[in-house]
Amino acid sequence: MKFSALLLLGIAALAAADDVVYDEENDVIVLSEDNFDEVVESVPLLLVEFYAPWCGHCKKLAPEYEKAAATLKEREEPLRIAKLDATEARDLSSKYGVRGFPTLKLFRGLDSISDYEGGRTANDIVKYMVKKSGPAFATVEDAEALKKLTDANDVVVLGLFKDGESDAATLYKSMSANHDEYIFAFTTADALLKEYGSESGIAVLKDFDEGNALTSFTGEGDDAEKDAMMFLAGESLPLVVEFSQDTAPKIFGGDIDVHVLTFVDKDADYYDGVKDFVGEIAKEYKGRALQVIVPKTEGRIVDYFGFKEEDMPTTVIAAMDEGGMKKYALEGKSSKDAVAGHVAAYFAGSLKPTLKSEEPKPEDTEGPVTVLTGKTFNELVIDNDKDVLVEFY
Repeated sequence: MKFSALLLLGIAALAAADDVVYDEENDVIVLSEDNFDEVVESVPLLLVEFYAPWCGHCKKLAPEYEKAAATLKEREEPLRIAKLDATEARDLSSKYGVRGFPTLKLFRGLDSISDYEGGRTANDIVKYMVKKSGPAFATVEDAEALKKLTDANDVVVLGLFKDGESDAATLYKSMSANHDEYIFAFTTADALLKEYGSESGIAVLKDFDEGNALTSFTGEGDDAEKDAMMFLAGESLPLVVEFSQDTAPKIFGGDIDVHVLTFVDKDADYYDGVKDFVGEIAKEYKGRALQVIVPKTEGRIVDYFGFKEEDMPTTVIAAMDEGGMKKYALEGKSSKDAVAGHVAAYFAGSLKPTLKSEEPKPEDTEGPVTVLTGKTFNELVIDNDKDVLVEFY
């Protein structure tokens, strides 16, 4: 009864959408300030790109976005995506907190809005929308159904439960609803439980590194969900990830908050050796730190961290916490011993964050007003036994 009601609501919403007039460009709905509210209210689930015509990243996204739009529109149950020229709709952009381009937001009507957290390829966009439109997990009854799912996705998380109503199974279902970054499946089929050797566990099905991975999952303990998510984080990405605009959301949007970034010239003689030792270190810190190779061609992130080609190979740890990103740069060139020691020192708590700071000069403290830098702030202000008035300018 509940399903029938939802189906009728969906049909009614699609019928309402048919009555709304809007333009399309290559299957992407074109929004404006005049039709925005009407279109968003008429389409049950709508991904909206806020873009600027001059934005290079928007231009790069455009063909992928259009390809995704065509695929989604051709589905048996169509899904739609749209775009809005934010330079012509400044009030709407301000209302929805748009601060850069492109910004993508998912609308379920005007009252339920969330940030897009998927990748920037057509496949990523399609998978994200399909995931958002359907149930949190796919129920699979046999090996054939599971194969269809794994053939269509790089990584599938499979919950294996003898008792589909157990506490562990219930927690797994809740997890799948709360984490959009994974494709979840669920089974109680005896044949699949026997094949994967578990009656209460979670399997990550993949074809990279060492292949499928399995962990027991009883759902017991305060950290049961946290531990399971750490397992997924460690197994759902390759041991070593190459940074690109496509992999960036998976790297920085995942559950692993410590990223060991090694910047390289892939054409240099040292590259194969660096890749090998980075892979060895990755095994030791699997699930705790993500090892990332950054090619010199990824100019934006290379510039962000302030490296030049002559610095490479070089490594920096980027650790995310509530206060933002902290960087711990390795001094000198990257080698197996140097990087391994650097990562070990980070987890031992003996590294200090690297600050962008001018080198202190003698004249900084010679005048009536002392000039502070990042490297002298603690010494001259925090550790001072006198009150200090500081002007930040």
